[in-house]
Amino acid sequence: MSKAKKKSNFHSQKILVTGGHLTPAQACIEELIAKNYKNIVYVGQKRTILFDKNLSAEYKVITSLNLKFISIIAGKYSRFLNFHALIWLFRIPIGFIHALLILLSERPKLVLSFGSHVALPIVFWARMLSIPVVTHEQTVTIGLSNKIIQFFADKVCYSWENNEYNVDNDKYILTGNPVRKAIRESYNSISSMTKNNDGNITILVTGGNQGAHVINQYICDNIHTLIKKYRIIHLTGSNTIFNDYSKAKQIENIINNKFDQPRYFVYDYVSVNDMINFYKKADILITRAGANTVAEIIILRKKALVIPIKTTSGNEQFLNAKLLEKLGLGHTINQDDLYRVNLDKLIVDLLKTSIEEKEIESISKLHLNAHKNIVKLVLDILEEKTL
Repeated sequence: MSKAKKKSNFHSQKILVTGGHLTPAQACIEELIAKNYKNIVYVGQKRTILFDKNLSAEYKVITSLNLKFISIIAGKYSRFLNFHALIWLFRIPIGFIHALLILLSERPKLVLSFGSHVALPIVFWARMLSIPVVTHEQTVTIGLSNKIIQFFADKVCYSWENNEYNVDNDKYILTGNPVRKAIRESYNSISSMTKNNDGNITILVTGGNQGAHVINQYICDNIHTLIKKYRIIHLTGSNTIFNDYSKAKQIENIINNKFDQPRYFVYDYVSVNDMINFYKKADILITRAGANTVAEIIILRKKALVIPIKTTSGNEQFLNAKLLEKLGLGHTINQDDLYRVNLDKLIVDLLKTSIEEKEIESISKLHLNAHKNIVKLVLDILEEKTL
């Protein structure tokens, strides 16, 4: 085939995107589409919680972009021995077989991985089939899956300055953590907004794409006290295992009937535009410490009370939370201490805390350009294969 013909087929080469971290994947996919690369297939999980009846956030987002979504039967290792852990363990060999079948069927020219147990079997077989792999690590420390994935990847992109990567090896590239387009387009207007000045602090409560049952339960248990001082926007997530959304919705109806103006707002899953609106309204967040949330908090210069998940690999959420503290944007609450803390005092103290503006600006610039950095790397590899 001539070089001219190879170049003409360049934009039609198939890229397989996979992993458990939707937000950076979405940002990179949108950048690829903007550059006219539309032959993209996404391998993820249609339902991310065992026995959950609702569709995952990644399935909703990817299908809304009119891309092919393949749900993989992936397994993972759990530190806790219970019924669910045994099912996840049993799914590991099934996931490796399924991943091989997916790659043989789709035959992508490149795999773009965003870590987790979902990506690991895909990346392994991609390496065995000589398909180039670019992987991205979101967190301050390397996740368990990416510790393995990095050995099979051609390029490893990472989000934060740290000493876990061999920076002298050109395989490892500091790219930042891609954030959603709507965040990139709105960060100036949100970060420069003045706080609410009517005497009412607005708290945005969110536990990530799937919600956080521990946080949801705390808010519902304490809402009658909280609502006397604060307006609460509560994103519960939409999983049907705990039914947090329906429980909170019932409380919302009871509480708002007591006030002239609604003070408690409950949602399960919201669009990115709604999320931007909530960020604008919020004076402070109560949240987990996932890498995407932390990146958005830094870019938007929001203050947050952060409750790290205890079971993350390498204690990554705790390290993420401590980074926010260092920047003056967060305070870490141990999950076991949640019912014992003086929330009012923490809110007052955190809102008074000064922020490290220069360091925040430097980190923000890196994350705001991360999608471009990763996509350029992907396209350079594809172009090299085409020539």
